[in-house]
Amino acid sequence: MKKLFSFIICTMVAILSLSIATAASAETDNSRFSTKLTSSVEGEFKAFGLNPPNSNSVVNLTKNKLTFAGQATGNTLYSNSYFQGKSTISYSITNNIGTKLTVKVWNDSDWIFATETLTVNANGTATGTIKNLDANALYYLSFSAPSDFSGYVQ
Repeated sequence: MKKLFSFIICTMVAILSLSIATAASAETDNSRFSTKLTSSVEGEFKAFGLNPPNSNSVVNLTKNKLTFAGQATGNTLYSNSYFQGKSTISYSITNNIGTKLTVKVWNDSDWIFATETLTVNANGTATGTIKNLDANALYYLSFSAPSDFSGYVQ
């Protein structure tokens, strides 16, 4: 029974990893998703990944304001950088399309539950603060599809 359970789990992980092993470039346009690079200034992150960021890109919010923008028709987008450095952050996110946008803040050590879930109304802007973050932890953002958004975290 234990071997069967292990086999099923391994099979599910393999199928899941194959289904999400798609890579996005900094500027791509096809029928599944579209993203456009808005800036490459140091200290900014670009919300263009189809997967969470890797550990090579970490932005310290005590030094930089992070601006971002992205578009997708069918895929969740992720920030290409982790951020850290503050226990309270402020945000402003503008949703440029006619459906609500769900933005999740993730702690890298918790892949199951988002630290915070934000909803931006259709053609609206959400601003606010998120408190009680661990300043030493790594966080990243995810943006639900369909999406056309811009904003910042600081």
